[in-house]
Amino acid sequence: MTAPWAADAISRLDDDTRCPVCGTGVTGSSCTVCGADFRGPEALGVWRASRDAAEALRRRELLVAGLPRVRPADRDARAGAPGGTGQVRGVDSVAGGAGGEVGGSSPSPSAMLSPRPAAGGDSGGDAPLQSLLSLAGAGLVGTAAIVFSFFTPDLLEAARTAIVAATGALFALGAVVLARRRLRFSAETVAGLALVFVALAAHGLVTAVTGMDPWLLGALLIAAASGTLLAFAGRAGLRLWLWAGAVGLSLAPAMLAGVAGAGDWAPLAFIAAAFVARGEVALLPRLGARFPDLRAEGSAAAIVEDAATPPGARKEPAPADPAREELPSSPSAETAPTRRPTAPFAVERGSLIAVQAFAIATVLAISAGRLVLFSGGVPVLALAAVLVCVHALLSARQGAAAGWSIVAGVAGSGAPVLVALSVAPGMSVPWFLVICAAGVGLGLVLLGAVLPLPRGVRPVAVAAGATGVLAVALLPGVMFAAFAGVTTLSRLAVRSESPAAVPVPEGGWAFVASLAIGAAALGGVAVLSGRRRSAMFRRTFATLAILPAALAVLAVGGSGLLSAWLRIGILLAAGVAIALAVRVPRPRVGELARVLLILVAHLDVLLAALVGAADPVLMPLAGTVTIAALFALGAALPPGWRFWLVGVGFGYALVVLAAALGQAGLGGVALLSLTATAGLLAVAVITVLPFVPARSWLAALVVAAAPFAIGVAQVVVERSGWTALPTAAMAVLAVLLMATGRDGAVPAVRLLAAAVLVPSLAVSVLCLGAQLLPTSASPVVLPLIAALVAGVLPCTRRIRVVLAERGVGRILAAQLQHALEAGALLTGALAVLLAVVRPAAGFGTACLVLAVLAAGAGIAAITTRRRHLRAVAAAAATGALWSACAAAGVTLAEAYLLPPSLVAIALGIVRALRGGRGGALVAAGAGGAVLPMLVLISMGDAAGSVWRTALLIAASWGIAAAGLLLRRRLRTDDGAGAAEGASIVARRLRSAGSWLCAAAMAAGLAGTSQAILLARGRGVAPLLPESLPPAPLFLACLALSAAGGTGMAMAAAGLRGIASDAAVRGSRWLFVPAALAVTAGVWPAIRRDWFSIWGMWALMIVVLAALVIAARRAARGDRAAVPVWVLFGLAFVTAVVAWSPRDLRVEWFSLPLGLFLLAAGMQAGSARAASTAAASAPAGPFAGLHDWPGRARGSWALLGPGIVVTLLASVVSTFTDPLTWRAILVMGLALVAILVGATRRLAAPFLIGLIVLPIENVFVFAVQIGRGIESMPWWITLAVMGAVLLIIATTAERRAEHATMTARLRDLR
Repeated sequence: MTAPWAADAISRLDDDTRCPVCGTGVTGSSCTVCGADFRGPEALGVWRASRDAAEALRRRELLVAGLPRVRPADRDARAGAPGGTGQVRGVDSVAGGAGGEVGGSSPSPSAMLSPRPAAGGDSGGDAPLQSLLSLAGAGLVGTAAIVFSFFTPDLLEAARTAIVAATGALFALGAVVLARRRLRFSAETVAGLALVFVALAAHGLVTAVTGMDPWLLGALLIAAASGTLLAFAGRAGLRLWLWAGAVGLSLAPAMLAGVAGAGDWAPLAFIAAAFVARGEVALLPRLGARFPDLRAEGSAAAIVEDAATPPGARKEPAPADPAREELPSSPSAETAPTRRPTAPFAVERGSLIAVQAFAIATVLAISAGRLVLFSGGVPVLALAAVLVCVHALLSARQGAAAGWSIVAGVAGSGAPVLVALSVAPGMSVPWFLVICAAGVGLGLVLLGAVLPLPRGVRPVAVAAGATGVLAVALLPGVMFAAFAGVTTLSRLAVRSESPAAVPVPEGGWAFVASLAIGAAALGGVAVLSGRRRSAMFRRTFATLAILPAALAVLAVGGSGLLSAWLRIGILLAAGVAIALAVRVPRPRVGELARVLLILVAHLDVLLAALVGAADPVLMPLAGTVTIAALFALGAALPPGWRFWLVGVGFGYALVVLAAALGQAGLGGVALLSLTATAGLLAVAVITVLPFVPARSWLAALVVAAAPFAIGVAQVVVERSGWTALPTAAMAVLAVLLMATGRDGAVPAVRLLAAAVLVPSLAVSVLCLGAQLLPTSASPVVLPLIAALVAGVLPCTRRIRVVLAERGVGRILAAQLQHALEAGALLTGALAVLLAVVRPAAGFGTACLVLAVLAAGAGIAAITTRRRHLRAVAAAAATGALWSACAAAGVTLAEAYLLPPSLVAIALGIVRALRGGRGGALVAAGAGGAVLPMLVLISMGDAAGSVWRTALLIAASWGIAAAGLLLRRRLRTDDGAGAAEGASIVARRLRSAGSWLCAAAMAAGLAGTSQAILLARGRGVAPLLPESLPPAPLFLACLALSAAGGTGMAMAAAGLRGIASDAAVRGSRWLFVPAALAVTAGVWPAIRRDWFSIWGMWALMIVVLAALVIAARRAARGDRAAVPVWVLFGLAFVTAVVAWSPRDLRVEWFSLPLGLFLLAAGMQAGSARAASTAAASAPAGPFAGLHDWPGRARGSWALLGPGIVVTLLASVVSTFTDPLTWRAILVMGLALVAILVGATRRLAAPFLIGLIVLPIENVFVFAVQIGRGIESMPWWITLAVMGAVLLIIATTAERRAEHATMTARLRDLR
């Protein structure tokens, strides 16, 4: 830390604004008091000597700060040692660098929290973050003042106001004193506190005065106070007062809007505020000479700018060249601009611009609201719009030119509308919208193309703002066009033989006229702008003009303004005309406009089709004309895009066909089936026609698939001969697609055809059976479908050979074989499902279907040599056996599951002993034996819960014991002298044993499941004579969970020892299921009983202790330790469960959780040196979550979680359960964290404490002080804590005047 005398000496030596002889301020080339001349070589020598002396003092302070410190214990040991001058062990260097960082490689636990010097050479070694401390202290004192002013009813209001005013005066005086002592940040902070107290006193005065309007009095007080601040800010050198005075003076006129009787003239008050702020921005540069250099160390502006500048972009000052150094003789000399540049006042400038933006936005909002509600004086609104436009045009030079230009466009385009409404206020609503569109359009044309704009205004932004207003004015017309489209669609949905007339909204032609006027205005801007604007500008507005024009045409065509024939003609004529016009090349028309025109043409034709479809009489002829129009549209499209119209035309033709069939009397399934059949047969014909383009053929294929899919879905509801037609047609088309050689038949289409071939035939058989058989066809049809599948599977190899011979290709033929098999197997699976779920079939039919499928799959496995068909045959045979058992009435689940599972385990073990891969069979068998029993236990069956739970826990223990024995045998066999035969057997059983240990871990969950069921009154609970009391219930659940968890832990240990995979052996997740099982089984046993609550609390402590142990192991490099975050999650849930009865305060749980987590984070610092692996592991600010804290570094990663957990619950509880002691506790903990972070250079506690302070204050205010929290202890606590922080910050600033904000933040670890 810099000594006070040294700091004062350095400041005086570096001061080039005062005479070195008498100390008087210098205003010229000589001193006006003592006459010292600064223009000769003697003065230059004095200046150089002063700089050398200041630099020598700085180097001395750095050397003093780098002296090592000796701890008291080491000092005593050194005093008792012989000689007393030997090297002292345990010395912590203050300049220790990165070695003292939390999570670093220091072997000493205290090194984790030891301070280190600030980054950079301009700060002392212990330079504290006094700036942030000062802000925090000021915030606390200000909050205390607010609590005192508003929540202390014991004192009279006059007394409170007097006390607050006197305190504010004292703070103002203190700010001036601190500023003169060059403690600039502390001075600015105290000046801000003075402003808070003055504002509170002014509020009290306004409240006390009853004979005057409060808004008027407030405006006068703010104006007077702002003027006073502006007058004294330059003399005191306080930037905050300058900012507050400028902003307050600009806001004072706006407060006149709240004066009683302001009424319609309120917007003018905000406009006056905007003009005042505009004038203050222009006057700000004249105030620059009154303030010192903004880059002076410690000033508020310097701190803000330094904190906002990235470290890599910061420019360090270049070293001075003595040979070229000039002595500054006067402020007007050449060196004066570099010594004292004019203050830019960026903060004040930005704030005044923000005031202008707020005022103008308020005026616009008020004007829009009154215009919509038809309230208020329209002439005043017109005047306000003109003034806003003028202000925006003038303010464009200040900055944010684009924003002000947009505002000018908005206000300027709205002004003609307001003027028109002032002249003719009594017009109807529809024509009012026309006037709005015309007025806004006129403003757009004037501002965008006719009138010259001031310098600095962005013409594009002005036009954009006016265009936005025009869009709002055209919104009713757009909504009318949308209403017309919705009306057309609704009439299409309720189509009848004699459709009703289309309803016409009132003033429909007015909406169309507004759209036409908007199109004319946009087109006028594009035409009249001429060479004043760029070509892009003109093309943009020409393109925008297309939108309202198109909407106008669509509104006419969709509404009932004209007859249906005329509307269809207009729409089709417009669409065809646009399509033909687009074909003619126009170099000046942009590509976007061409695309938009083509889209509009398509919309016109589409709407014409919808209008015609709404009338059954018109639809045939309208459909024919529409298809002809589609050909015209296709001529306008590029050739590569015409297939889209082919698809649309093909689909529309099917729709017309369906309508004709409906007119002929067909409907329902018959109509849909015939339409789908016609589409599929048409595609089949097109498939054999080679002259049809490939993309067009594919489009027709996709369209035809839609009605086919709907028809197939209809089979679920109704099965008849009609539904057999499209499926049979699809089968024919699938065969053609598989064998065709035309262009466009991509492999995906062929594979899809092969996949749907067998399902199509099966659906046809199903539908024909339903049509021909008088009773339910399931017992007959489902075996036939199974026979079809069984017959197709062996033939797939021959089909592949035939397709390969026809030139399909060997690879594609093999893929088609796979697709055909997949479709056949899917068909077989659906047949089995129908056999099981349909009542007419039953398990007998299911057994027959499965047997046929098993036979077919077995034959196919032999003929095609495909291994997966063996598994299909085995599964089908097993299913047939199960169906037979179900038909026989067997109900015990284990009778179905255990025999095949045990057989699979036995076969797997035998195969493993023979040297094969039996692990998969063992895994399947073990899973099939254990998992279903766990599901049955979780269902809560009392009869089988006891023996199933006992069986699984015993199996878990037994298999785990066998795994441990196998692990021991493997360890023994790895040693010297092992028997070769025994070693081979043990090694071959590793895979099977690993899967069995995993199954044992799953079996241990039976204890947890039974404990949960017991706590809920299920499982074994109904077998007990009476319900268990809370204490025995807690112990019983703990015993069951512990029994299952112990078996799981033993199995995990065995798995770690016998697994062949190194990732499994080194996994840190093996013991997580056991820990989760033990804790989760006890959670439901919580009752509102002290034994249960304290027992759960003790369980939380046990888990937290395990957390610290796991953290220590992780810090030492143990990669197999349980992740700390998992244990913390278990402890957290346990804490929530123990807290749920609400008999203990939340601090009983949050404090242990946070403190243990802090202890876990500190293990990284205490155990780092003992672990070479951890020291060599890659580290980062936030390393992997699973390895925490072993690979973490820094206070954020190590200490941050613990601090947050310690404070968070109490902070939130302040809002939900407000208590005075709790709020004071949170503030005290936050203060301790801030002080520890500041003294130990730890970022996490320092910044978290700073964040907690305002949040806690917000919560305290949210619960209303005086109800849950007493006001007097609270404001006293805030005042004391704030005063402490302010005193510490001010003292620290005197000792470290040259440390920047960024350097202090970098100093934190």
